[in-house]
Amino acid sequence: MTTHGDDVMEPPYFSEIAPLLPAPSYPYAFLNRSVSGDPASMPVSRTLTEKSTGNLKISRVDYSSSAGSAMTVHYGTALSYNTQDPVVRVSAYIIEDDVKSTASNYKQKNNYSGYSDGEIARVFGEALVPYFQNYIKYPAEIPASRMTYNDVARAAFPSAKGELQTEPYTAFVFNEGSIQMSMPSNVMNPENTSVVVVMADREGKNVMSADVVKFADYNKELYTFSGQPVYPEGYSPITKIDVCPAENEILIEDGKIRVLTSVPATILVHSLDGTLIAKSEKGSGESVLHPETKGLVIVTVRTASGVSTKKLIL
Repeated sequence: MTTHGDDVMEPPYFSEIAPLLPAPSYPYAFLNRSVSGDPASMPVSRTLTEKSTGNLKISRVDYSSSAGSAMTVHYGTALSYNTQDPVVRVSAYIIEDDVKSTASNYKQKNNYSGYSDGEIARVFGEALVPYFQNYIKYPAEIPASRMTYNDVARAAFPSAKGELQTEPYTAFVFNEGSIQMSMPSNVMNPENTSVVVVMADREGKNVMSADVVKFADYNKELYTFSGQPVYPEGYSPITKIDVCPAENEILIEDGKIRVLTSVPATILVHSLDGTLIAKSEKGSGESVLHPETKGLVIVTVRTASGVSTKKLIL
């Protein structure tokens, strides 16, 4: 989503979103509200390796253009662990594409004006040369009236920080909720809108999950919540690992890792950044580990016969 400041498209919630972002300068890109950088050199690879403890799905967006543009978005949020604590905030945004001819004195700086194809290729690679053709041709400053904006965040409901979810969570089971909205008056064409729902942490500063529904899918049933656990692809609450002997087993329950081994073993649990977060050097039998880190972890089991690793979600 793009949020505008200091121009005619600045949304009413701009002052709310600014404290949630880690840097004050613009234009700036933020991934999950926690990783920031210049849009030209965004550290995308870091975010692609991060795994979230949360999941969000939109089940339906109700919209009536004949009833004061009233809208309701229905959603579900899930965590990969059990908790009684309120640790999730949810907010909804209406975004708009193809926004043109805005009445603003703002001028967008174009750093690639006058570049040659060769210069673009050296910096970004041959594959992106066609993408930059308009930037090369346009002047160094482009007035807003000549620009087309996409993903413009028009309004936030109930606020940019979001509403704290107070219901307890059972691991991988969706808690259902809804947010009342209305089509903002600053939207130029409702048919170019989408609804984005964001699931963030308690402070609203780290996005755990999000989902989007375009206008064409308003008033459609998109997802049905069953009340049963929905596990990520390839995940099972009981996971056997390929360790000699093969009877060794890992069981995840209530955020604990229970390892059963028929021979003496050392069990190590690391976070994705390589930090050791739990360890057991008991002999054969049962070992129970209680890592404080939630989300994706790497479990290593060492025996006299070899070493095996398994990625698990807590």
